Amino acid sequence: MKTLKMDQMNPIDNENPLYSKCEKAKETGILDLKHSHLTDVPSAVFNLISPAELKECDLSFNILFDIPPQLALKFHLLIYLNISHNSLSMLPTELVNLQALETLNIAGNFFSTLPSVVFKLPQLTNFYAQGNLISSFNIKQPIESDRLDLVDLRYNPLNPDFRRLLRQINTTFRLLLSAGDAEDYDFEDDIDFDLL
Repeated sequence: MKTLKMDQMNPIDNENPLYSKCEKAKETGILDLKHSHLTDVPSAVFNLISPAELKECDLSFNILFDIPPQLALKFHLLIYLNISHNSLSMLPTELVNLQALETLNIAGNFFSTLPSVVFKLPQLTNFYAQGNLISSFNIKQPIESDRLDLVDLRYNPLNPDFRRLLRQINTTFRLLLSAGDAEDYDFEDDIDFDLL
């Protein structure tokens, strides 16, 4: 398996598969870099695509350890960001610049808590954080989005007391939790807590 470093992508190399994906993103508004074996987000992505052209970005199933702040600063009009199934444990605070972001998927990473920037996204509607290492988070932090519809926290090792607390909270959004103990990840035991 070949991994690509940021400096290995020549922005004018028409034969590079990442170049063709950037060109396609200019036409569709969707940058699809999933399963690209990326260890970094190539700088050419920021040079080839204008901010107004990009509405959706999929960086899932790569080998990313961090998301560059430049992503949120350059592509501030994103409405969909999928960074699931990487090796992420934190998000840059600059993601707060994604004021139009409606869907954020951080599933299948190494987050031990919910990144605070998530609470500051005013248009966030769907948030997927299943399959991380989340045991608890600050539930008193205000959520700026009044459009939040779904928060998926299934398959996280939530502290049993914290899980009970989450089940008792009244929310205006659907909260998905796994049933059972912290180590119980049986997909058949999922509970959909539609707390209104």
